[in-house]
Amino acid sequence: MKSIVRSLAVEMALQQRATGRRIAQLRERARMTQEVAADKAGVTLRAYQKWEAGGGIQYANLQKLAEVFRVPVERITGEEDTPDPFATASQLDRIERNQREILRLLHTLTGPPAGGRPLTDEDATLPDAHLEVPEPSRSRRRRAS
Repeated sequence: MKSIVRSLAVEMALQQRATGRRIAQLRERARMTQEVAADKAGVTLRAYQKWEAGGGIQYANLQKLAEVFRVPVERITGEEDTPDPFATASQLDRIERNQREILRLLHTLTGPPAGGRPLTDEDATLPDAHLEVPEPSRSRRRRAS
């Protein structure tokens, strides 16, 4: 029984440290000092420092921090399902659209690829999609002195 209690206490301490690290990371990403974050959360600097160090934090204070950092409480506690909260589906869709547009613009500027066929949306989504860029002519290259 004693070892189970000790084991639970160690697990809780590790979770609190991890929560403290996430709080610090969120603060740093928001480019805030501890003083500014504490002020925005409406707590003393000492209380805020305790949270980042892995001291216990009440749920009401987690909610305040979530508002300050504009994230769900689950992101702070580590209970969020999304492995990479900064790469949402809509962001990935936007990136893919931008990649297709860039390839179309390159195609317009450089002409068709070596095969001579027009670029399609399927070409733009292939992992190794690329356009051949012609080598600069020798007359334009600078010679090393």
